[in-house]
Order: sequence, then C-alpha cells, then structure tokens
Amino acid sequence: SVDDLALALSYVGPLAGSVGFSLNETAGTIAYFATQGIIGEKAGTSLRGVLASLQAPSAAAAAEMDKYSISMFD
Repeated sequence: SVDDLALALSYVGPLAGSVGFSLNETAGTIAYFATQGIIGEKAGTSLRGVLASLQAPSAAAAAEMDKYSISMFD
C-alpha cells in the first residue's frame, strides 16, 4: 500500500538518495521486497542495511588514507 511505501521510504530514502539511487530504483526495490513478504518499515530498514553494507567501511578507509598521510575529521 501507499502507507507501506511511505514507511519504507522514510527509513531508506535519505541513504538511497545519498548513494545516487533514484526514486524509481528505490521504489522498485521496495516493491520487489514486498513480493517477498517484506513490507513497510521492515523493507526500508532491510534496504538501508543492504545499501549501508555496500559503503566502504570507515575504519578501512581511514587506514588506507593513513598510508598516504591523509587525515580527515568531522
């Protein structure tokens, strides 16, 4: 339903946008999750986890940058 889609997008939308997923790609993936019985916030949380796991781990990135004497902080 539209409510389930809205819930899912509220959980995954910001991350999906930051990694370059379009709304169509994100909604399509959420729709696929729904065909597998994963709906609403569960779909959003699951997809967010998938996208987050595809991002480079911070510790590994920091170690690689240390090799080149590059330092970053927040």
